[in-house]
Amino acid sequence: TIADPQTGLLWEMKTGDANAPDAFCETAPGGCPDPHDVNNLYEWSNVLPDPNGNAFTDFLTKLNDPFFGSAAAATEVTGCFAGRCDWRLPSVVEIQTILDCSFGNPCIDPLFGSTAASRFSWSASSRATNPGPVWVANFTDGLVSSTSFKTNDFFVRAVRTGSCDE
Repeated sequence: TIADPQTGLLWEMKTGDANAPDAFCETAPGGCPDPHDVNNLYEWSNVLPDPNGNAFTDFLTKLNDPFFGSAAAATEVTGCFAGRCDWRLPSVVEIQTILDCSFGNPCIDPLFGSTAASRFSWSASSRATNPGPVWVANFTDGLVSSTSFKTNDFFVRAVRTGSCDE
């Protein structure tokens, strides 16, 4: 994880090569095996308008599952990702705090780990005036926009409040 000193948020660091050709995982049976892989793509919703896509049912479920990755899955508690079980998608305000084009493309400090710049990243925020569209961040140009195409496959990055020491 990486702690953002400006906001106090803890962010999931992605792993893998963001430039690997044809390395995307979208709809693998049982979901993407490594939730931290930078090339995983997830949908926000599979039955509109609810947040019920695999960003929630695969990605966040794995991060917050105390048994995920455990050799004795039914008996051994591993403590979720980084020992915390409260990971979530960031709000549009939170994801904007890590957009920074001063580092080039992708528009994020390299301390946050591997980041794909070629597609959008989901936020958890719907538009206030119309709950249909969801805000997405574009790490290519550092901008946010909203899309009503919740079934599209985009990238995700998890966040939580708190500190590394708690």
